[in-house]
Amino acid sequence: MAAVGGVTEEQMNDGVLADMMAELDAELARAEASLPEHPEQTRQTEVMRALALGLGNFERMRAHDVHLLAARLSPRRG
Repeated sequence: MAAVGGVTEEQMNDGVLADMMAELDAELARAEASLPEHPEQTRQTEVMRALALGLGNFERMRAHDVHLLAARLSPRRG
């Protein structure tokens, strides 16, 4: 590998890759601004709320409500 101005091709590629990753991270942060900062804590809070309601209340929930609760508790897929 030839060094250009004291910088190797591998170092240039690493810099380009780091820049691309920073751009992607910034883009994802803009697109997912509504996501909580700590999703695991949020999920645990939702579980604790559900348990506080009592398991008997789940029997009275509509199927749609159960689906929404399950969606909130499931891990997000990217």
